[in-house]
Amino acid sequence: MRFPLRLAALAIGLLVLGPASAAEDRLGVRGPIEFAGTPYALASADEPQPGYVKQEYLPEGATFDRYETMMLVEFMEGDMKPADIVRAQTQMLDERRAMDPFVNYDIVLANEGDGIILDFLMSGETEDGTRIAEWNAYRYVSGGNPEGKSGGWLVGFSRRAYGDDLTPFLERLRSERGATVATLAALAVPPTSAD
Repeated sequence: MRFPLRLAALAIGLLVLGPASAAEDRLGVRGPIEFAGTPYALASADEPQPGYVKQEYLPEGATFDRYETMMLVEFMEGDMKPADIVRAQTQMLDERRAMDPFVNYDIVLANEGDGIILDFLMSGETEDGTRIAEWNAYRYVSGGNPEGKSGGWLVGFSRRAYGDDLTPFLERLRSERGATVATLAALAVPPTSAD
């Protein structure tokens, strides 16, 4: 079975996209965002529905169709409780497990009063049949946006491997996962630009 390619924050499923292009910041997080020593530049900004803005950040030279790492920053207006969002996400992951043997997740409380991190693994295939493993850490925090509207933030980190790189990727993930989650837990929400 083939799966689409990129994760959406509130409905897990990956989408095929082309190369990153210049994007206009809609959240006051123009970037670059520095994460674990790597700068991530704003590559995509979208408002899929009124009150919901998602922005994606890639390291220099990366494209959406074959990235290795990516940062996400999203904001949704309304009464957003991190525990409710994580509950819905884990339910979708549990349902996906029936068709995806890679699905696995863990829930981590971020710093006291500072949201919840959902750390999860899943897999899929590219259009040409190349197997993908994708690990994500999504930090959910309630708070206001720069315009003073209340809602919920998602700040996420995504890491991918393709084809023959899956086994080494999963082995590295065992040792790197904890440090990456700790780095995400320490990141300001919303993130500040590196420059």
